[in-house]
Amino acid sequence: MKRIILASRYKRVFAKLIDFLILCIFTFGTFFAFVFPNTFDQTSYVNNMKQIGIYYDESGLFLKSSSGTFVSQSSFSNIMKIDDLTSITVKVDDETFKDINLTQSLFNFYTIRYMNFSDNNNLSEEVFKKEILKIGDEKSNIKALDITDQVFTYTMIDDKKESTTVNFVIEVFNSAIDIVNNSEKVEKLSENNRNIMVSALMYFPIILIGFSFILDFLIPLFSRNGQSIGKYIFKLAVLSKDGYTLKKYWLLPRWIGYIFIEIILGVCTIGGMIIISYTMMLFNKKHRVIHDYLGNSVVIDRSNSFWFSSREEEDFLVKRCGVK
Repeated sequence: MKRIILASRYKRVFAKLIDFLILCIFTFGTFFAFVFPNTFDQTSYVNNMKQIGIYYDESGLFLKSSSGTFVSQSSFSNIMKIDDLTSITVKVDDETFKDINLTQSLFNFYTIRYMNFSDNNNLSEEVFKKEILKIGDEKSNIKALDITDQVFTYTMIDDKKESTTVNFVIEVFNSAIDIVNNSEKVEKLSENNRNIMVSALMYFPIILIGFSFILDFLIPLFSRNGQSIGKYIFKLAVLSKDGYTLKKYWLLPRWIGYIFIEIILGVCTIGGMIIISYTMMLFNKKHRVIHDYLGNSVVIDRSNSFWFSSREEEDFLVKRCGVK
């Protein structure tokens, strides 16, 4: 007498997409409209960013546009020739900066500002040339660096290896950027901002779990056949794996599997667990995903199925009707 028609795979997917979309609307709407504005210390965050910008300015290694954007002078792909290391035109936020001199910025950083960002003293010109630019070393391919009236002129060991020198100086420049970013005062401000952001974002998973508890556990719990909103729209129902009415207590492990394994762990794996779970549905006869296995459940087409609340009820009615 029992007739169970499993939900088609596409109906399951679309029903779950509707549930997930509703969950996202409630979660993101509540978080960004009410929670984030009241938990994110924007004033402190902006002040920290301004102070970091001041340190970037002091280093002389960054370009600052009128909009306040800071960009490393070495971060442009058009630095290709040896002359580009002493004079180049670049754009930041559609704002043109002419005659940018990477070598002079690098020289000034190590000889004038270095002690402001490290535990070391400023370097002399000779130490800068020997220790930083590795003059005379084949790795840098720099034979000499002439500095006359703030004019910097490179002489290479091998003129055919111009790209070697360019790449080396850019690497040295990026190392100086790292010194600034890893300096105690910049790192402290950056850590403060990370803590400000984390303290605000930590409410997001709480809100997500809370709304999922309502939408994916409480609503199915009080619905007739364990239906979520998406399943109701697509006329699906949740039964036990044997095709009887699912006991309500199975909805809890079913929801836990969904929210913690498929959603939260799925986010941590960039969708990996969700893909794995719904790929499983393609390769088992009852179209079950991870939370179905944990919840002892299957999803059926409610309109075309007929089932009993329990095996005992089925046996009783079969005997009463005399069906063999």
